[in-house]
Amino acid sequence: MADLPPSTTSPDAPIARKADGWRYWGIHLSRFNLMGATLIGGFWIPLRLAFPAVIQSPWADTLFDYSILVLLLIPLLVAASEFRRAHRGIIWPLALGLAALPLVSLAEPTLGNTATLLYLAKLPLLRGFREAWKLRQRLDALHPVAARLGSVGAMLPLVIHLFACGWVGLGSGSSGPHQDLLFEYGRAVYWTITTLATVGYGDIHPQTLPQMMYACLAMMVGVGFFGFILGNVATLLFRMDAERERYLTKVDRAEAFMRHHQIPKPLRVKVRAYYRYLWESRHGYEDRTVLATLPPILRAKIVLALHAELIDRVPFFRGAERRSVEAIVLAFKPRVAVPGEILFRAGEPADALYVIQRGAVDILTATGAVIATLHSGDFFGEMALLDHAPRNATVRATDYCDLFVLAREAFDPILDRYPDFARHIRAIAAARNPQRPPGPTPDPTPAA
Repeated sequence: MADLPPSTTSPDAPIARKADGWRYWGIHLSRFNLMGATLIGGFWIPLRLAFPAVIQSPWADTLFDYSILVLLLIPLLVAASEFRRAHRGIIWPLALGLAALPLVSLAEPTLGNTATLLYLAKLPLLRGFREAWKLRQRLDALHPVAARLGSVGAMLPLVIHLFACGWVGLGSGSSGPHQDLLFEYGRAVYWTITTLATVGYGDIHPQTLPQMMYACLAMMVGVGFFGFILGNVATLLFRMDAERERYLTKVDRAEAFMRHHQIPKPLRVKVRAYYRYLWESRHGYEDRTVLATLPPILRAKIVLALHAELIDRVPFFRGAERRSVEAIVLAFKPRVAVPGEILFRAGEPADALYVIQRGAVDILTATGAVIATLHSGDFFGEMALLDHAPRNATVRATDYCDLFVLAREAFDPILDRYPDFARHIRAIAAARNPQRPPGPTPDPTPAA
């Protein structure tokens, strides 16, 4: 690759920049085309076909033709700028251009109202609907519930409109230039909704064979379509409450287990309180379960984004290079402590650092006297990462606590992997008094 000329001196660079420019403007013009093709193609053209003698609006026809022309020009310009000669890059846009011609305006003097049937030649060219599907897929990646609700909300009025226009087109209403557009259209929408929902009241019923066949088609589509909608709505409601259902199932299983083994009632109350805390604090899910499904780089970035301030409180990690901090974040293990739980006792081997995410703990002497209370954002047991001295105090949870635990066995390989970070840690340790009780650590001062 070293012998390739720089992009600024390449003879093809202006062409590439031109192609990028067409792509940029093509994105914005395609958005306009999406709105125009959807509104005009999906709603206006069926209305023109149903009421050819009532609706006369050349500007709407022109807007639709312009929308098709945009579909034609953008692929052509991009293809020409990149010197592409593929059939799909040139021939297909040219074929679209034939339908972009004002066919209705040209044929209307000769064919009269029958010329509106030429709109049928434009319907297959509504490629803007493809962009709507792409938009739905992007939204589905961000918010699946909103994507499904949006799809159903967009499909329902379009299906009703198309069937209503088809019902009018089959001669269900009055005819001629004096049609009451609003009344006839509203009457057709009423028939469509009652027929699609298969609850027709019989006040509007088919009289000709085509109308009967059309009504049968509408009822079959209605059964499937409304079944599809109801199924999606039920699925969405279930998904919105799926975590609670899983939580209740877990509680029921625990309750059945405790009843079967005749666990004492006070202990059963504590178990139920623990599950209730999990639901209230994190809606029943566990951080480690969610994060375990992600690759390490994303897992580290998420934890850093959630707990950057918390991690920055620990002097050992403040000012360290980002790669070493990410490695430390991945080594943290979440833990929940229940009220009254002893996390460690004075004299026990020290093997981990604790950071309090939520809750409070008491620092006790060997005699049980409380000498300090630590809250959210505080840390303790940090010297366990640097020496093998026993714990010099006892730590007891006063409430439910969400903790991050960094074990020494996970911390030592990080020091071996990042020598600069190891020197950073040793410098801080040299400036500290290793005999102090665990608790919030002041900013370290450089050793003299």
